[in-house]
Amino acid sequence: MARLTIISDPEKPSFAVEGDVYSVGRSKDNNLVLNSSQVSRRHAELRKNGEGFRIVDLKSMNGVYVNNLKVEDESLAHGDVIAIGDYRLLFEDMRTHKTGVEVMAEPSSAGIQRPDQESAGIADIGKITAASPDGPRFEAEVLFTLETPQFAPTVKIEDLAHLSHRRKLLLLYQVSSIFNSAKPLDELFQQTLDLIFQEVKATEGTVFLFNQEGALDTRVRAAAKGEPGSDLALARAVTERAIKESSSIACAGECLHPSGGQDSGGQGRSVICTLLQTQDKVLGAICLENLADARAFGEDDLDLLTAISNQVAIAVDRDLMQESLRQGVLQRANLERFHSPDVVSHIIQHSKGDKAFRGFLQEREVSILFADIADFTSLIERLEPQEAADLINEYFDAMTEVVFKYKGTVDKFIGDAVMGIFGAPISYGNDAELALFSAIEMMQAMERINAGNDGRKKFNIRIGINTGVVLSGYMGSKQRIEYTVLGDPVNVAARLQHIAEPKAILVGADTYAHVKGIFKFNDRGTTVLRGKRKETRFYEIIY
Repeated sequence: MARLTIISDPEKPSFAVEGDVYSVGRSKDNNLVLNSSQVSRRHAELRKNGEGFRIVDLKSMNGVYVNNLKVEDESLAHGDVIAIGDYRLLFEDMRTHKTGVEVMAEPSSAGIQRPDQESAGIADIGKITAASPDGPRFEAEVLFTLETPQFAPTVKIEDLAHLSHRRKLLLLYQVSSIFNSAKPLDELFQQTLDLIFQEVKATEGTVFLFNQEGALDTRVRAAAKGEPGSDLALARAVTERAIKESSSIACAGECLHPSGGQDSGGQGRSVICTLLQTQDKVLGAICLENLADARAFGEDDLDLLTAISNQVAIAVDRDLMQESLRQGVLQRANLERFHSPDVVSHIIQHSKGDKAFRGFLQEREVSILFADIADFTSLIERLEPQEAADLINEYFDAMTEVVFKYKGTVDKFIGDAVMGIFGAPISYGNDAELALFSAIEMMQAMERINAGNDGRKKFNIRIGINTGVVLSGYMGSKQRIEYTVLGDPVNVAARLQHIAEPKAILVGADTYAHVKGIFKFNDRGTTVLRGKRKETRFYEIIY
């Protein structure tokens, strides 16, 4: 027979699963009635499947979950946790698991029995030594690893005691529930250690995680009672060895003075460590210590801690993934303020965060566009502050949309001016041409804005464009960086915009050379631009 226990109910009521089909749902004609609005009238059935059972979702509204995975038709194993609505059910196959315990001998001490040197199956993997600057030296002999094929306990047990087994399953369920909350990771680690202390004979516990630089950080250290000790030397040494060997381990040994003599207490200590590991990487480890008993931990404890660590690793990996996605969304949102969508995709694809951007500069030929509002001061003086702000925002939105349309980058807004770059960070081969098409459409966008406004709000813009080799890349401090370009061609473009008449588009000689067969121009001759010694030839586009 089989049994279902409602572990989400404080009283933990149990129900025998009888017959070939056992129905579960809200309706009173079910074998097991779960009275909740989150449970469908006929939610699921447990069906006989040879010697075992399987669970079938009857097209319920909220679905059926087995061990946190949504299923439609799934075979059940002893110890599976089934989620139906807000109920959590523990499935137990009583035919394959005994309810009693056969004690073959009285225990002489709890936990590990030290194997003698000729015991089969015990791996001889040496000693772990660690020393802290302010504390004693430790030596610990590794007693067994998770892969150890045999281990001789003090008490021979045919199977886990039924009550103990259920308590361990409940502990795993509680750990899983903890990490379904939205609390900070360190708080969840603390809660997990508190649960472990209830079931495992540990006096202290530590959660280690690798940081972004690849160093092993101590995230949480806790004690079953009182405050944890400050000396992490042995725990860290065991953890580092476990990581190096990709193996969860248990060890025991004596606490020694640096001189090698035994301390006055002469008490042993034992440590177990399991890895927080996904399929492709180690995220950290959980390490438990008993400071008074060198025989505190058994193989069952190592198995239980491994199962808990697997659940914690999944939660940590999920948290890291969510943080990475959040940072990616934030990064994309910031980039999309200044770049067109395809430029943003290119940047994200070829870089990993600000470190890859900052300090990476390159020379490249670009076309720079400056556009501002002619006689801006007079425009502002005849408008109310809110009217002026609304008009400027409408103008910036329209100009930015045009720059993005023609694959440009909005470098910055300077007062009422817009600075656009064409050819960086991506060149399309016809960047000067794209800059001029953008300028012409900016004039058209200005006319559309004016058409919808009264005479007080009408304005004209003027544009300057120049082409040349600049230094481009992300520049700034650790707190704030931005993509920009530096060089004399940028200054020339700004000066051309400054001398342009309202509604005029002026371009430098290098820009003209790139597009003279595509657009019509008036040769405006030469002039000495502010800040320049030599004369600069420039042209006005006819549009």
